[in-house]
Amino acid sequence: MHKLARFAFGTLGCLFLISPVYAIGQDLPEAQRLERCENNRKALADYDRQLEAVDAKLRLTVTDEEFALAKAHREFVFNLQDNGFNKSRNPAVREEQVAKLEELSILYEFDGREYCPKGFNDPPIACLIWLGASISERIKTAVQSNAQKDELNKQRAQLQRQRAVHQSRLKELGCDSQKSGCQGFAGAWKTTFGTMTFERSGNQITASYDFDGGNIRGTLSGSGCTLRGTYTETEAKGTFIFTLAADGKSFSGSWNRTSGTREPPSGEWSGECTSP
Repeated sequence: MHKLARFAFGTLGCLFLISPVYAIGQDLPEAQRLERCENNRKALADYDRQLEAVDAKLRLTVTDEEFALAKAHREFVFNLQDNGFNKSRNPAVREEQVAKLEELSILYEFDGREYCPKGFNDPPIACLIWLGASISERIKTAVQSNAQKDELNKQRAQLQRQRAVHQSRLKELGCDSQKSGCQGFAGAWKTTFGTMTFERSGNQITASYDFDGGNIRGTLSGSGCTLRGTYTETEAKGTFIFTLAADGKSFSGSWNRTSGTREPPSGEWSGECTSP
């Protein structure tokens, strides 16, 4: 009985030590409560950074179908290199080839300003060579990332569990980090290129904006703090990345033109929340 009692007491002691004392935040001195709030917010920010790094690697993984498609894209570019860019000068074929090359440049984040100064209407051979090299590099990276996919998913799940603990503690302390304003790229925003309203489906975001009939399509990171994708306008296409501010009321980011001739070729893109 003595050993059993000691075991029971020891167990209760452990439970006491690991119990969520944060649940009684109202009983803590205010200075101590605020300090714990800040510590948990810092922990959340750290887990968000780690999740973003893992998500960046997971974005490079591909399915068998995507892998086959990437090889088909590379073959398309290689054929243009070997056989010339529409030697027949058939306008319909030429237009189709140009559209395909522009699509691939966005998909594989190919910055052709050095080798494709005039875009894809009449690309020099170096332009096609480097686009093909970009696709080959993406395939190589995807093979390496696929080999790590299971481990990356385990890391992501563990980080999300740890993040949830600190999110819960913030709520129990009465300092929930729930952000006011446009949470997670929702609602209406006043941005560098006009007003845009984000529409979300899962981790996919779409929106339109005032400038040149613009539209964006992007993917949210696992933490929900980063949005990256492509934009399409009447006279230009490109890529973008937005990062949500800690208070959820603004975002900062940048854009990079991948096709079209409008200047400049890149710049900043920021926004402020105008409605929740």
